[in-house]
Amino acid sequence: MSAMPRFEKDWYFLGFAQEDELPQLFELAKKYKCDLKTEGKRCAVYSNNPFRIDSIRLRLWGHRWAINKTWLEENPHLSGFDPRKCKKVKKRVDK
Repeated sequence: MSAMPRFEKDWYFLGFAQEDELPQLFELAKKYKCDLKTEGKRCAVYSNNPFRIDSIRLRLWGHRWAINKTWLEENPHLSGFDPRKCKKVKKRVDK
């Protein structure tokens, strides 16, 4: 039986955090048992657990797709959209 994939070696983009958001961001990472790292002048944040990114974004910025705190203001039409709640509708083929 093959071993489950381990994600700790890979880093996944979380978003762009400002300096004042970093303490809360690292506290959420500790709560979700994942590690974070920051890079660059824009403070790009990466997580080693791809399954926790949506939850951290939702708690920190208010939406699962948000990549910074102004994302919802820039994309108000997506504020209520959740792709997990979308149902695929099969096309009916009449013969």
